[in-house]
Amino acid sequence: MSLPTSRHFTIERNADGVYAALAIKGAGAMCNAGIVDLGDQTLIFDTFFTPQAADDLRHAAEVLLGRPVGIVINSHWHDDHVRGNQSFPGARIIATDVTRDLIAERVAANIARYQAEVPAFLAALRERLAAEQDEHRRAELQADLSFGEEVQATLATLQLTPPTETFTGEEYVLDGPARQARLLTYGGGHTASDTVLYLPAERIVFTGDLVVIGEHPLLADGHPEAWPAILDRLGALAIETLMPGHGPLGTRAAIAAMRQYLSDIAALAQQLVTNGATLEQAVETPVPTQYRDLSGEGVFRRNIAFLYQRDQSVAEVTANEN
Repeated sequence: MSLPTSRHFTIERNADGVYAALAIKGAGAMCNAGIVDLGDQTLIFDTFFTPQAADDLRHAAEVLLGRPVGIVINSHWHDDHVRGNQSFPGARIIATDVTRDLIAERVAANIARYQAEVPAFLAALRERLAAEQDEHRRAELQADLSFGEEVQATLATLQLTPPTETFTGEEYVLDGPARQARLLTYGGGHTASDTVLYLPAERIVFTGDLVVIGEHPLLADGHPEAWPAILDRLGALAIETLMPGHGPLGTRAAIAAMRQYLSDIAALAQQLVTNGATLEQAVETPVPTQYRDLSGEGVFRRNIAFLYQRDQSVAEVTANEN
């Protein structure tokens, strides 16, 4: 059987009954998603940014596995992983209790903000694109514009759809006749609460944004000081295939690469504070050579600003205590 297609994502088969839906840049998915056959139920891991993309995801899952989607997992609260929830009526939507509360609070506010601000944002993007000469930045701006136009088309019908079930503790197990799926959470790194989906028999992990490949991870909404220890625990799992929150499929090596990025960017921010750089100077710091091929330079600058301000506050407190 040929794999379903969508303008929002591509489908890759990881194992019998296990598929990755990998986001196409500039379309409505934004993040990656997973489709898993438990044997008696179909499970979806993350639901994309727009209902259009999520509708295609639901259709793909139904074509591949021949039944309606019964279970949806939200890895964390960020909009690009949960706004498609409304496309899965009747499904159990599962997340940690912390993630559920953050969706109810922040995604609702973000929907209202997008409805108010997206038209002006798109107009500004078009002006920047027209003026930009650098081809790499033009490509990123064009992708942002395409994505923004996709989002604008959804705003009139967008509905907040929070999880219907939550779990506490580090593990929640879903057993089916085809396989076991383990939801694992070790606290918060990327956000205040992050959940991964682990298939132990197949050695496949869907990491959400705890691991990304080929782009800068967002640090500014989480706990980067706790993130490395979470990655260490993920690295202790038997893993052959890793689906990151963003980017192509990888292996367990992506966990070590992510940990190295966190270490390098934290060290850079600390060095800027030690050298007496201002916030403005810190934000203008060039991307380190080893990370210049990653997409999302704006995210890198947000990361530097976040870490610089955190380290600067610590330095000021220490100076006052002395």
